[in-house]
This record gives sequence, C-alpha cells and structure tokens, in this order.
Amino acid sequence: MLKWNTRRQMIDIPFIRIDKDVFDNAEYDELVLLLGLLHFDPEKKGVFKAKFYVNTDLTNSQNYIKINNTYKELLDLYFDEQVSFTTKYRVVSKQNQPKNQFTLLEAIRFFQTPISVVLENSLNDGYFMKAIFRHFDKSGILLTYYNYGWLNFDNAGGWKNIENFVKGKIVAYVNYSKKLKTEPIKYIRCFVMMDSDKTSKDTPLETKKESLKEFLEKYNSKVHILNKRAMENYLPDSAVLNLNIHNYREQEREMQQWKKNLQTQTWIIACLALSNEEKDYKDFSELGMPFDKREMPKFFGYNDYTDKQGLLDREGGTADENEFLEIITKIGSLL
Repeated sequence: MLKWNTRRQMIDIPFIRIDKDVFDNAEYDELVLLLGLLHFDPEKKGVFKAKFYVNTDLTNSQNYIKINNTYKELLDLYFDEQVSFTTKYRVVSKQNQPKNQFTLLEAIRFFQTPISVVLENSLNDGYFMKAIFRHFDKSGILLTYYNYGWLNFDNAGGWKNIENFVKGKIVAYVNYSKKLKTEPIKYIRCFVMMDSDKTSKDTPLETKKESLKEFLEKYNSKVHILNKRAMENYLPDSAVLNLNIHNYREQEREMQQWKKNLQTQTWIIACLALSNEEKDYKDFSELGMPFDKREMPKFFGYNDYTDKQGLLDREGGTADENEFLEIITKIGSLL
C-alpha cells in the first residue's frame, strides 16, 4: 500500500496572473469585484483565495490609477513574489480557453463558487475531515477555508448517489457557461471521499466504485477511496475506550441512555480486543453497539481522545508518510 510522503504535500495560496489588456480594458466594478474576491480575509488570518499580479508595468493604466492603495501595494508585492513560484491561474481576454485560464467574468464565477468536499454522510463524516485538517494540514489553510465558507462538506446521500450529485452540479452551470461560451465542468472543484467497504486487506474494490472513480476524474474531481473499510475504522483506540467513561458534549443525553444498559457497552471491550487488521476492516455494527455506526465519525471531533498520534497509530503510518497527507494534498490541489 503506497504511503503519501510529506515532501509531496504542500498546500499554499495560488498565484493568478491578470493579463494587462484585461486589466486595462475591464469594467472597473468587475475588476474590483475580482480583486476583492481573491484577497478577502475576514478574520485577518493571512488566508485568501489567490495572490494576483499583472504581467507588466501598470503605471499608465487608468484602472490602476483608480484602485485603492492596498490593491496597488499587493499588485507590486505579488509581481515580485511570483518569480519564485508557479502561476496556477490566468485571466485572459479570449473566451474558450483551457482549464485554469478564464475571462474576467469566468474568473469571478469560479472564485465565487466554494470547493465541494462530497461525502457519503456530510453531517457525521465532516468530523473526520476536520480532524484531518486540524492535525495534518500544517498551513491551516483548509480549516480556514472551511470556516470562511469557501469549502463545503456536501452530502451525497451514500456513494451510489455521488454520480447524480456531481452531474447535478454540472447541470447548474449549463446556462451560465453557455452565455460565456465555455464548458460547465470548468467551474467544478470537487473532492469525493468514499468508504472502500473492504472486508479484508486483499478484498478487491467493487467494480462499480472503480467505474465511479473513473467517471468523476473525467469531470475535474479528485477522488479518494479509503484504504480501510470506512471512516470509523480510523477511530483511535483511546476514543473508543473513553466512550464508556465520558459524556461527549452534544451527545450527552445519548451517552446517559447508553450507560443505563451496561450490557450494551461490552462492544467496546470486543472492539479493543480486535487485532489491528480486524480493526481496519471490521463492520462495527456486528459488535452490538447501542447506536447506529454512522454516528461514530462524530467522535473524531473531540481532541482529548482523537489527537494526531492516535490517528497515526490507527492509520499505521508516520508523521511524514500517511494516508491523511494524501487526502489533504488532493483537496489542496483544488485551491
């Protein structure tokens, strides 16, 4: 099984080049709208959508003369900085350009649209994603994107509905893209997470899931199918053990009900007694839990028992090589 190395993982704010003819000829209000979208940072955390620059001198540009001093300083700063980095996006004057090249109006729509992290059950599975962001994204950018509403956890309603969900997002852009003579998939930024549902290390992945992955990747989506059976199979032993001891915040009422029937808590002992490989592929509902196993990802949300080392111990990797780095790198590539 391939481990993802931290040397391959670098999440950073991308650069976007605005061609001079676009900058000079743009409607002023539209230009300022784009600059505002790219550099909006409501909590002043130093996290924004893109670092913008123009590819040549702007001294005599009327739009440059009109914009405020903050934007002028940023244009100068990022023009100097971009020499050391690869520019990811470009704003051009001609329509129907390749991926990552946009007209001004296309760029505005693209950066207005949040990144979509598509989950089988967003309400519960989001706790797992936030734990990964918190402990493995050293930049802090992904968690800030989530907190700013620039990255959403979207509910597909099970893996069999993921294809319809993504097709629905594409259809939503059809009318707008027709006006701009471009393709709707140009605005799609999706990361899709699926359980493998494997019952052992050697169980082949279901053919339909392989086909779904291939379909999604054709539509600008990044896909990750978990190495273990499901998200709950990554829950650290310490978190499972303490389910029997502590009331977990919003689930306090449920925890009190569970404790009334001591027999139902024997599942914890049975779970901890499993071998590491059994924990990787066990269907925990077979252990007689007093709640639906779909609730289990909620317990990734409690730092006291779901810390970085606990996650690494359960995943089986190291701080430099693990599956969680692969996940955040795929999402980071969509920024």
